[in-house]
Amino acid sequence: MENEEIALFNTTMNQLKLTILEHGHLHAGTDWTFYDLRSPFNRMYFVESGSGSIYSERNKLNLEGNYVYFVPLSEVFSYVCDGHLHMFYIHFRLELIPGYDVFSEMNQCLCIKAQDKVIQSLIQHATAMEVCDVLKCKGIFYMYLGLFAKKIHGYINEQIKLSGEDKDVYEYIHKNCYGDLRIKQIAQDFGMHPSTFSKGFKKRTGMTLKTYIDQKLIRKMQEQLLITEKTICTIAVEMHFSDEFHFSRYFKKHVGMSPSVYRERSNTFK
Repeated sequence: MENEEIALFNTTMNQLKLTILEHGHLHAGTDWTFYDLRSPFNRMYFVESGSGSIYSERNKLNLEGNYVYFVPLSEVFSYVCDGHLHMFYIHFRLELIPGYDVFSEMNQCLCIKAQDKVIQSLIQHATAMEVCDVLKCKGIFYMYLGLFAKKIHGYINEQIKLSGEDKDVYEYIHKNCYGDLRIKQIAQDFGMHPSTFSKGFKKRTGMTLKTYIDQKLIRKMQEQLLITEKTICTIAVEMHFSDEFHFSRYFKKHVGMSPSVYRERSNTFK
């Protein structure tokens, strides 16, 4: 008998963390039209029927029935429905290390032709109440996530490599991602001078440490605004801002609109 363990398979399977934040079956009309939105999570759309488009400065994808679409977090996209759209959506994060989404630096949408009747099957299982149906839904989602990952395997391998180089830093920021987090404190906890620490991070990642912290903080704010019903004041306190005013000012500086406007606008969009 021969038994060959595959190290990469075991390591990746154990470390990858998939978090599904929202899902649902959407029936939309022309009111499903939103411009210049940046999400704090990835989106997968299983389009059953209808037409529309997703576009950014870099690319454009037409939405049509029997196709599956992947929209990465962070990049700014606009969404337009031509007449109607029926689709099942899943909002998620995929992390190899805590706080670092595998798709965080990706800037384009992808699409794949769906297998015959797979979208109808997904919707049918999603509306059932049995554990076996939930597992079947998860299997379908994983299958298409794998197909999308295969299309960009070079990018993903590079992200895994880069994230590994600063694994401890990413985990530290993820754990301490609040409004009072300062580079000086991070550097001190890693036993380095702030300037040396910041320069090293930028050299390895191509972005400043402050930019990365701001990105993580804004995503955390956006997620709290979208998937919880907490008041803005409560979120501000929990995220260690001195008050709601400073929280809102920081948010508007980076997002371009107030937290209340962002919440109202984004909660009508799936």
